[in-house]
Amino acid sequence: MAAKAIVIVAGVGPGTGSAIARKFGAAYPIALLARKQENYEVLVKELNEKGGKAVGFSTDVSSEESVEAAFRNIHDEYGDAPVAAAIFNAPGIFLKKPLLEMSVDEFGASWQVSCKGAFIFSQATLPGLLRQAGDSNAMHPPTLIFTNATAAIKANARVSGFASAQHGMRALHQSIAREFAPKGVHVAHAIIDGAIDLPRTRELFEDWADEAMIGTEDIAEAYWNLHLQTKRGFTNEIDMRPMLEKCFKYIAELEKRLSEVEARDKARAPNSSSHEENATPVASRNATALVKFVDGTSPWMVDLGGQQLDSSYTQSNSVQLNPGVHDLHYHSQVTLSTVGSPKADHQWPPTALKSRWLPPPPCQPLPTSAIALELIQEAFSNYNRFLPLFDEEDFMREFQLKYSTSSSMDATWWACLNVVLSIAYRLRAIPKSDPTLENNLAFGHVQNALSVVSDLLICDQSLAAVRALAGMACVLQGTPNPEPAAMLIAAALRLAHAMNMHREFSNLGLTESQAERRRRLFWKVYILDKDISLRMARPFGQDDDDMDVLLPSNGSLEPSHQGLFNLRIGLAIIQGQVYKELYSVRAARQTDTQRAAAAQNLSSLLSYWKSSTEIELPDDYSISLGPGVSGEMIHWVVLRLTYIHCLTMIDRHLPRTTSSFSYQETIPLGVSLAPDSVCVVESRKAICLVEVIPQGDCSCVW
Repeated sequence: MAAKAIVIVAGVGPGTGSAIARKFGAAYPIALLARKQENYEVLVKELNEKGGKAVGFSTDVSSEESVEAAFRNIHDEYGDAPVAAAIFNAPGIFLKKPLLEMSVDEFGASWQVSCKGAFIFSQATLPGLLRQAGDSNAMHPPTLIFTNATAAIKANARVSGFASAQHGMRALHQSIAREFAPKGVHVAHAIIDGAIDLPRTRELFEDWADEAMIGTEDIAEAYWNLHLQTKRGFTNEIDMRPMLEKCFKYIAELEKRLSEVEARDKARAPNSSSHEENATPVASRNATALVKFVDGTSPWMVDLGGQQLDSSYTQSNSVQLNPGVHDLHYHSQVTLSTVGSPKADHQWPPTALKSRWLPPPPCQPLPTSAIALELIQEAFSNYNRFLPLFDEEDFMREFQLKYSTSSSMDATWWACLNVVLSIAYRLRAIPKSDPTLENNLAFGHVQNALSVVSDLLICDQSLAAVRALAGMACVLQGTPNPEPAAMLIAAALRLAHAMNMHREFSNLGLTESQAERRRRLFWKVYILDKDISLRMARPFGQDDDDMDVLLPSNGSLEPSHQGLFNLRIGLAIIQGQVYKELYSVRAARQTDTQRAAAAQNLSSLLSYWKSSTEIELPDDYSISLGPGVSGEMIHWVVLRLTYIHCLTMIDRHLPRTTSSFSYQETIPLGVSLAPDSVCVVESRKAICLVEVIPQGDCSCVW
C-alpha cells in the first residue's frame, strides 16, 4: 500500500503559517519547518490532539545543510511519502534604509531567504511532488505555493534589498512553473497585498475595520482552493487584498506623526551639557531611554574624579541600610555584581580610563569566528553550567548556522549572541589588574543587544527572547544603576507569562528535554525577579500562589551544578517571602510585634535552608580564593553573600536581645528570640571574604 501523501510548510509562525498548517493538516499528515522551535511546537501538539499527524523541525531555509537535515527527519517520520502540497511561507528580512547607507550584506540578507531559501526548498520538495503527480489515484494535482508580498510587483523607496529579493522569488516561481507544470505540478504564486490581521497589526491600526485587513484564515482558504484546482485550470498567481485599502493613507499618517515626534525630541534636546559630553551613546533610542541615571548620565560610568557613588538607591527610605553594610549586601548580587575590595579601589569601568569611558562605536563589531567560539565556551563553562540561562546544544547549533551572517535583523539571535559575548568578557575581566579592554568590549556587546530590545518586547514571543532579556538584565545588574536590570527582568517575566511558562500544563505534549529547558529558563528568571525585588524593596513580578511549574530535574547538569541551581531557587523563594512578609505594603500595616513574629519564622526558614547547604568556607579563605578563582567557587561565594543579605533583611525586624522585658512579653507564646550574634558573625565572615576576592576590575561576581 502506497504511503499517504503529506504536506510540508516552511515558515510557520503564529499568523499565516499556522493558519495554513491547520487547513492542510486537517486533510493530510504534515511537516512544519520553522527557524525557532517555539513557532511550531504548540501547533504540532494542537494538530495531533485533534486527530491529525504533525511533526516539526527547526530549520534555516537559507542553509542547504539545515534543509537537508530537516528532510532526513521528514523521511524518518513519513518514509518515501509523496508530497501533496509544499508551501514556502518564509518571510524575507525587511529592511528600510537609504540605498547609499545600505551595506552589501544588508542588501543580500533578504535574498538569503526569499530567493536562496525558496530555491533550496523547491529542490527538496519537487521529487516528492513529482511522485504525487505520477499517482493516478491522487485526488488533486500536487501544489507548490510561494507566499510573497506587495514588493514582488511594486517597490517603494528605501527597500531595495527586500523588493529586489521579492521580485527574484516571483521570477523563480515563473521559471519553476514553466518547467514543472507540464509534468503535473501546480506551481502558484500568492501576493499578499495588504496588512495581515495579526495582534501586532491590530495594535498599530486599532481603528481599522475588519475589512481593511487580510485574515490569516482567508489566506489559508485561498491556498486550499489553489490545491483543489484540476489540471485543466491552474491559477498561476493570485493577488489578495482586503476590501478596504487604507494601508497607504494610514502608513503615511503614521510616518508623518513619527517625524513630528522625532522633530520635537530633537528640538527639546540641549546642544551640550556636562553629562551629555561624557555619556556613552547607546545603540538605539529605546536603549538610551532605558539605561540612564536619574540625573541623565549613563549608569555604565562612574565619575572617579569625585565622590564614590552612593549605592543607597537600592533600598527605599523605610528599609535604608547603613553605609558599608549596604555595599556588602548589594555587592552579593546574583549576576555581575561589583564587590568593593580594599585591594582595588576602582569600579567598572576601571581607573585606567581616569574619568569616563571612551565612547565605543555605535555597533561593536563581532570578533572572528574562532575568537567568538572561545568566548562562548568560556561563558558556558564558567557561568551557564552553574546557572543555566541558555541551552548549550541549541546555542552552538545556531552559532554554526548563523554566526557568519549575524546582524540585528535577526533580533533574538543578535541579542543572545551579544549577551553571551558580554558575559565572557566580564568573566575575563575578573583576574585582570587593568580590565579596561575587556570591560569596553563587554559594554559594546551589551549595547548591541540593547539595540533590539523593542523588537524582543513587541514582535517575538519565544524562549530566545526571554533568554535575551534575562541575559541583558544579568549584565546590567553589575552596573551602579539597578533600574535597567529591574525593567528588563520584569519584561522577561511578562514574556514568560505570555507563553505560560509559569504553568506546568504548557509543557504537555513537549519532549522531556524541551520541557526541562522551559523550566530552567523560567526558574532563572524567577531567581532574578525575587533577588532584585528584595534588594530594591519593590514588588516582585511572580506570585508564588499563581504558578505550578515543576522544579528543574537533576538530568543533564552535573550534581554539584544542579545542587547550586536548586539552592538558588530555594533561596529566591525565601527572598520573596521576606519581601512579602516584611517590606510589602501589607507588611507595613502590621504591628511591630506581628512583623517580629513573621521575621522569626522567616529566620527559622532561612536557617533550615542553610543547614541543607555547604556554603561554609575554610578558615583560610586566601587558600580557596585568588586570581585563579574557579567559576564554581565564584558562584558559591555569591550564594553565601546573597544568604547574608537575606539574613540581614530579616534581622532588622527581629527583637533585640537588649529589648525591655515588657516588650518581650508582647511576643506571641512559642516564638523565641534569635540572638543578634548570628547576623554579626555571618557579616564578619563576609568582610573577610571580600578582602580575598581577586583584585582587578571591581571583582565582578556571578
